[in-house]
Amino acid sequence: MKKLFRKSGKALVLFPIIIKAVFIYRIFGIDHLSNYIGRLPKQVVRNVLVRFGAKIGEKVNISTAIIIDNAITKDYSNLVIGDRCYIGKNVFFDLVEPVIIEIEGVISAKVTFLTHSDPGERLLRRYFKRKTGKIRVGRGAWIGACTTIMPGVSIGECAVIGANALVNSDIPPYSVAVGVPARVIRKINE
Repeated sequence: MKKLFRKSGKALVLFPIIIKAVFIYRIFGIDHLSNYIGRLPKQVVRNVLVRFGAKIGEKVNISTAIIIDNAITKDYSNLVIGDRCYIGKNVFFDLVEPVIIEIEGVISAKVTFLTHSDPGERLLRRYFKRKTGKIRVGRGAWIGACTTIMPGVSIGECAVIGANALVNSDIPPYSVAVGVPARVIRKINE
């Protein structure tokens, strides 16, 4: 009986939030929905993201105030998070291209995933071409707080990225990388 109440109680809490999310999406679009998701309690963020196309595994802990931008597919299908991952507070996801976080990945607070870079419709466009690329965080990798990950980067299995790093090239598995730009400083013994 307790289990049944827990499930039905959860459904009662989720139902109005999902209905409001659908309303916001249909009336105002994906950008307004992204703003709404950033204000939701962490217990319901996963369900709303999945409802709008994200692929999120089991036992994923997503903290409050995640930020999603540039969902050009008009949904969150470019966001893939594997089982048993942790996503910290104020993580920024740019979803022009896919962001894939494999199982047991740890993404600390204020990490930024940029899947595209360009100056927009400005004079500098002549000199800086648009760059896009998917980002992959390997199984068991740990990304330190306030790290920025640039387009097209792949972070290897069980790699550790130090806080405040700028990752603009691939990081091999079982290595520790720090700095701006991030450089491998040592290997992790397997």
